[in-house]
Amino acid sequence: TILTLLIGSIPSLHSAEQDNWYLAKDWSVSSAQGVAYRTDPSTGTGHVYVVNTSTDKMEVFDLNGTKIREVTGFYDPYDVAVGADGTTFVASRNSVKVHNANGSQIWSKGSGSGDGQFNYPYGIALHPTTGEVFIADQSNHRVQVLASANGSFLRKFGSSGSAPGEFSSMYDLAFLPDGTLLVSDSSYIHFYKTDGTFIQRVGQSSHYQYVSSSPDGTIMSRSGLLD
Repeated sequence: TILTLLIGSIPSLHSAEQDNWYLAKDWSVSSAQGVAYRTDPSTGTGHVYVVNTSTDKMEVFDLNGTKIREVTGFYDPYDVAVGADGTTFVASRNSVKVHNANGSQIWSKGSGSGDGQFNYPYGIALHPTTGEVFIADQSNHRVQVLASANGSFLRKFGSSGSAPGEFSSMYDLAFLPDGTLLVSDSSYIHFYKTDGTFIQRVGQSSHYQYVSSSPDGTIMSRSGLLD
């Protein structure tokens, strides 16, 4: 898997007009699955966080690809999110685990179908203002929301199906700058309010399995950009 950092001055334009991306750096991590980025507020240094399914690790790199540190003890980690203070949230095959910036575990949630339990949690994201943890609980066909401080269960929404607001093999989730939640599955990107109210869905393509958002609200899916 090639990790490519695409850095540019991105104005608030429609995706077809955003042609000013350029390749800044290019380096590889074998079996990289989920990637997150954080700038250290005290130093201004950027770090790339990668979960690796071949080594069952979370690794932290500088922008040149030099490994800074790692955290072990995961089983097939699929995605990672990073808080402003460096706290990391990792979704793996059978658990959600949280570590502080030094790598010490703060809390963990295990497998199952009950509230606060997970079955193949694929995607994980932090609400931009509340810090609540949103997890795409794939095989339970739902989004679960936990408190970031201690992992306590807050709420859940979603179900299996093909109708608007229902999920079919959900993979990923992300937030738009206004706090709107994006949930992607094998066919659509679903838009939700954070209380679980369904807004709309777009697309019908496996290109939407993975999703992220830029600071100007551009939506980046597996194979394209959306405004």
